[in-house]
Amino acid sequence: MFCKNVHWIHKKGDFFVWRDSSSDIDVIRKYIDKTKCESYDVRSIMEHNDSTMLLAAEPGMGKSTFLSHMEHEIKKWEPSMWVLRLNLNDHTISLERAEFEGECINKYKEFLWEAAHSKEQNALELEKNIFLHALEKTGNVVVILDGFDEISPDYCRKVEMLIRGIRNKMASKIWVSSRASYQMNLEKILKKFAFTLRPFTIQNHITFLELFWNKTNGELKKGSLRYFAEKLLRSTSKNFSDKDGNFTGIPLHTMMLAEAFENEAKNYCLNGKVDLPENFNLLDLFRKFTEKKCDIYLGEKNAMDCTKPNTKEERQNYVKKHDSSVSVVVLPRRTQSAPGYRSYHLLAKSKEIT
Repeated sequence: MFCKNVHWIHKKGDFFVWRDSSSDIDVIRKYIDKTKCESYDVRSIMEHNDSTMLLAAEPGMGKSTFLSHMEHEIKKWEPSMWVLRLNLNDHTISLERAEFEGECINKYKEFLWEAAHSKEQNALELEKNIFLHALEKTGNVVVILDGFDEISPDYCRKVEMLIRGIRNKMASKIWVSSRASYQMNLEKILKKFAFTLRPFTIQNHITFLELFWNKTNGELKKGSLRYFAEKLLRSTSKNFSDKDGNFTGIPLHTMMLAEAFENEAKNYCLNGKVDLPENFNLLDLFRKFTEKKCDIYLGEKNAMDCTKPNTKEERQNYVKKHDSSVSVVVLPRRTQSAPGYRSYHLLAKSKEIT
């Protein structure tokens, strides 16, 4: 008789490294030392002889950006590979119609084919047959399911069934991304421990800020940008009590800093004056960030002169509508229906509290 519970453990120095499992990984989860891990670059992951990969990280860590880069590298490294990238939240209509009960492989394949092309493309029947054959038989397809955490809970079970179907019934590779809160459940389904992404180091922060500001403003003084970036990061660490880098370690937050303080960085390169607020908090940062986005929307996207009175009035209306939209999404319905409710009143009170 063959043993169903097989776990591949590799000895490396004084430690054992988990490689793969053919059954429930919970039995070895308690032995995992989360303080120790192996690092992989993009090429190492691509050469990893594994049909399944789970990427779990917090929001803003760059999961989708990383998968886009991987998608590009796969096509460059192996041009014959068929890469199917699905942002799951874009396929809720198909998920609503899908019936995966009974674990019928044809239903999984039809769903993936529908996601792989639009009706306007008028794909040939031959192309469809080649795709379906590659999915099931050749292993020449990589299915990337991005944003498991972003879909409605109504569709979670269907997507879980789809993941199991691809893993257990097809030769295709499958990569899934999600935030860390769904990690354990997906690890059970895929029988794999997840990869994650390293947070930014101080040097990563500085390099990113320099590149971002140079890209948006042309070539600025490199040494000046570096100095200003260091000052901004020290100020952020102090004001946000972020000595461990839990906030700025997330790339999206660093990008927000870059956009919010873009003008200050440019002015420093021009006149050598560091113009940073002595004290600022998260609300101040988000306010600067949204104001910057508003100026981009009105000035660059709609070619409106932000110095004209009519445009200023339009800007105020846009901000009020944005505030109301946020309140509808964030606040419970009973709060929204309260007498005299106004989103900007609530925002004004939050400002007083902070």
